[in-house]
Amino acid sequence: SLSNLQYLDITYNCIDTTDNAFQVYINSLSIPTINYSDQNDVCDVSPIDLTELNSINITLVCPINSTTCDLSNRGITSIASGTFVWYINLQELLLSQNKIINIDNGDFNGLINLNILDLGWNQITTIENEVFDWLTTLQALGLYSNQITTIDSSAFNGLTNLFTLNLSSNEITSIENKTFEGLINLTRFDLNINCLNNEDITTTNYLDMIPWIGYS
Repeated sequence: SLSNLQYLDITYNCIDTTDNAFQVYINSLSIPTINYSDQNDVCDVSPIDLTELNSINITLVCPINSTTCDLSNRGITSIASGTFVWYINLQELLLSQNKIINIDNGDFNGLINLNILDLGWNQITTIENEVFDWLTTLQALGLYSNQITTIDSSAFNGLTNLFTLNLSSNEITSIENKTFEGLINLTRFDLNINCLNNEDITTTNYLDMIPWIGYS
């Protein structure tokens, strides 16, 4: 019934889950801002379930005005499209040591100021075309220790400010010639512990221009 509500403050409570009706209502607000603070000295709360990360449950861990959000080792299996759409101030997003299998177009929409994205130690198998389109300010991308076998040729389009790319400890068997052409500022590229051979590397001409490449 609060049809004009634009800001909801639930600081200093013990909320760890929300039902579907609440999520639908929050999504209907013109500015769905939730302010939440987990105060362990006030109450004992159960761990927040972030298995399916979305625009509601993330606010229970990372306030919307955060510059750093550490979601490492939280059992996350999927990221809903639009989860980060309000996180325009976020500069560092840590999603390592989860169980993420797929990353899709729309998963990182809104992160217009992100500098660091760590997706290491997940179960990602494929990097699809233009999945990082929104991340034009990204400087470091960690995709190490996944199960990546395939990288689409336009997967890294738009990452013109990327300095560091870590794809080590995956199962990559081949690289298309134009996969990394748009990474004009890349200075450190780690391909160690994959299923590549010297011919796979040398036929990718653009890689010759990168100051440091690790592969074995």
